[in-house]
Amino acid sequence: SDVNGTVAVGFGWRTRGLMEIGLDVGLGFGTTWSPQAQADQSALDILAQPRVLAHWFERPGWGIYSGVGGDAVFYDLEPEGLNQASVGPTAIIGVLWRTGPHSLLFLEAGFGGQFDFLAYRFEDPTAEELAEDPTLTRKKITGAWFPFGRISVGYRLTALGG
Repeated sequence: SDVNGTVAVGFGWRTRGLMEIGLDVGLGFGTTWSPQAQADQSALDILAQPRVLAHWFERPGWGIYSGVGGDAVFYDLEPEGLNQASVGPTAIIGVLWRTGPHSLLFLEAGFGGQFDFLAYRFEDPTAEELAEDPTLTRKKITGAWFPFGRISVGYRLTALGG
């Protein structure tokens, strides 16, 4: 999948202090290679991100926050199927602009690692393994970790706690 932006909507609960617990859901717009067409075609990415944030710098109309989350992402949804499905931890940093007492717009960067359950590769047996058993063939290794980065622009509803 190419690197593309994400549009997200978030719901959360904010204490009167620094902490917020929430869930963001988003839609990414990407492309994927189509072997049938021998060209890139449009594909969608869907993500869900539970998160814990600390709002450590705030002014009346804006603020800066950071935190941690988990990502569950389905990549390259297209008529032919799903290309990747992954989960993993995320470090988050963002800036927000308040649009009301319980809503805000945000620009955010997330970085982390994800385990892709649908990834696979083939591995040939080593010379030592072939010496022990000459009938060995290539084996399929499923799953793989990969690093990722994401820039998100979104709208979040946040209830201020009592």
